[in-house]
Amino acid sequence: MSVTVQMNFDGFQRQFEIEVAAMVYQQSRIFRGEMSKLLLTSGKSPPPSAAGQVPHNLTGNLGRSWKSSKSRRDGKAYKSSVFTNVEYAAGLQFGSASRGLAPRPYVTKAIEKASPRMERSVNVPAMVARAAARSAI
Repeated sequence: MSVTVQMNFDGFQRQFEIEVAAMVYQQSRIFRGEMSKLLLTSGKSPPPSAAGQVPHNLTGNLGRSWKSSKSRRDGKAYKSSVFTNVEYAAGLQFGSASRGLAPRPYVTKAIEKASPRMERSVNVPAMVARAAARSAI
């Protein structure tokens, strides 16, 4: 006599992937928020910011321009992008030799500020529990 026990994890796997996608999107939103806050609260003085400093907030355009995309699956990974369409964003971050502008690494500073909060927001046991509950395992 034999008894076969079988569990179908398809539903759980799909629910867990939904949890992972949501977590990745949340990470990008945390980073985007820190980026905007950093740029919008930097000094509002007319002289340009010094090399190595966060760019001064003259109009708020750069700080308000950052967006994040919904997460999507790319092979075995989930990705979400944080981006801006402001033309001078890269020149401020990396510098611009043609304009004689030294780097003002604001993205790096936003990553430093956002990292602890991003790390705290990852709760794998809770993600597994929600996926299991939704898939009725």
